[in-house]
Amino acid sequence: MNLAKKCFAAVLLTVLLAGACCALAADDPIRGYSASGYVYVSFGKYPQESADNLSPILWRVLKAQDGSAYLLSEYILDSMPVQEDKKSYSKWDTSDLYAYLNGDFLYTVFTTEELRALKEVDGSRVTLLSADEVRDASMGFEENADHRAAGTAYAKEKGLDSYSGKVRYSPWWLRDVSQDYPEQHRRIIEDGKLGRTGVNSRSTGVRPAVTVLLDMLTVSGGSGAMDDPYVLTVKTGAEAAAALATPVPTPQPTEEPDDDTTPVPVTPEKQEDYSPITADTANMSPLFPAMAEDGFLPEGESEFVLADDKNGVWLYASQTLRIEIHRQSQKSPKLMRWYEAEIWCKPESDMFTTYAFDETKYKNYNRLTNPQNIAKQHHLVFAMNTDFFIYRVGRQKEVTYTYPIGIVIRRGTLMYDVPKKPNSTVYPPLDVAAFYPNGQLDVFLNGATTGKALLESGASDVLSFGPILVENGEVSPRASAFGEVDNPRTAVGMVERGHYYCVLLEGRLASSYSEGGSCIWMADTMERLGCQTAINLDGGQTACMIFMGNRINKIGTYSGSATDKDRDQNELLGIGQSELVK
Repeated sequence: MNLAKKCFAAVLLTVLLAGACCALAADDPIRGYSASGYVYVSFGKYPQESADNLSPILWRVLKAQDGSAYLLSEYILDSMPVQEDKKSYSKWDTSDLYAYLNGDFLYTVFTTEELRALKEVDGSRVTLLSADEVRDASMGFEENADHRAAGTAYAKEKGLDSYSGKVRYSPWWLRDVSQDYPEQHRRIIEDGKLGRTGVNSRSTGVRPAVTVLLDMLTVSGGSGAMDDPYVLTVKTGAEAAAALATPVPTPQPTEEPDDDTTPVPVTPEKQEDYSPITADTANMSPLFPAMAEDGFLPEGESEFVLADDKNGVWLYASQTLRIEIHRQSQKSPKLMRWYEAEIWCKPESDMFTTYAFDETKYKNYNRLTNPQNIAKQHHLVFAMNTDFFIYRVGRQKEVTYTYPIGIVIRRGTLMYDVPKKPNSTVYPPLDVAAFYPNGQLDVFLNGATTGKALLESGASDVLSFGPILVENGEVSPRASAFGEVDNPRTAVGMVERGHYYCVLLEGRLASSYSEGGSCIWMADTMERLGCQTAINLDGGQTACMIFMGNRINKIGTYSGSATDKDRDQNELLGIGQSELVK
């Protein structure tokens, strides 16, 4: 803060206590949220269309009492991290974003006269809403949809993320640190739900809140409607008003609006026994040694392993498993890099299975480790992330309502059967992938079947994430309905029993490797590879592809840089085990 600003702060209290002209009348039109909706006001200016032009800020009045009004910016005004270096993050009121809001932002938005009408609350004049406040029905937050906000053009230029739909709603920060993750902050995510992410996220929006002193203001125009807000101007020398009372939180809303549409559950057919697999060798890499007639290594030969990161080729072969991974890339129409893993196996010997870090504490959301550790622990030839259901288990610990976890079956044990509400439009949709001992991979829409039915059909492992990408050899409509934002992504698909593809798309590395992609891109890719069935798994920093115990992909962060820090996980989806993996 420069010397002039420090001098201003020093004399501010003296000015606030100076003599006043007439203030707003006791029955003034500035009121808080009511049954008739919000009152809107215009106060201060900030870049909205572009960085070069300041435009009036539109605020909704959340509360008005005791001579003060609590205002929330109607739109997300900017996009920036809470703390650039998450390792140095301590608490909200020492963060980079707090300093910016009460420094450069404060003096950009408000004139010297307007600054006198801002009330200091808990040591600051600009803040963000808290998790309790966005649950407060008295301020108009009766359900998750009431939290949704769109960003300005300027915020989008700054990198603000947006979710799919006719109206592009975006995530925005709250001022609370996550209870269980000290380097993460709470935020509003897709469809207005409460979520969290790392404090260094650059794609999360800033939606400021301020408290104004009504005794110092007058309405100089407007009707209070959203498209015709009251224009607030400051009366010179007005006295400071009394402090705003602390809002009382109300019980948390349900996860999604009620929906009376209940699908009829599907009972999967009982799967047939294994039938012999012959792995096609026509398009096999010439770097493999000669194969037997069934497409695998001849009896008696040692495992074959090739790992060539420079040329982006990874190969493995045994008498029951053959894996061929190729790194692909493109520069236009946008920078993308991805990994295509073609897998042939004999299901009576090798099949996709989940491998836990700690089988005895599978449901413990604090029992996590680096995924490469899990791969080495189980000597896995090939592994990738799963549906990361443990995140949703952790979310259930944080909320008072039933948080959807999906159908989770691990090695023949039903762990959870908590699907989303029917016809949910929130990502991920928790569509289901069921793996069977005979090599079959079936997919089901969220709510279309039950955990019990899948167990009875013989499913050994069931993952819930989605959307379904390919069904019956065709791109599923679900692929274009979810996951439209470019992100790192992973998918698994089946061409036929014993023949599969796993694909990982890198993302958040736009300046160096890959921008990421949408679910429809992933669906088109899985269809191109010949998959008859395919499903999207968890992505983002969870996305990992591991060969012989080592991750081969790069991990991108929200800041757009690569990191060697894998997201700790509780399990992997793996196939093949070898004593060569240590």
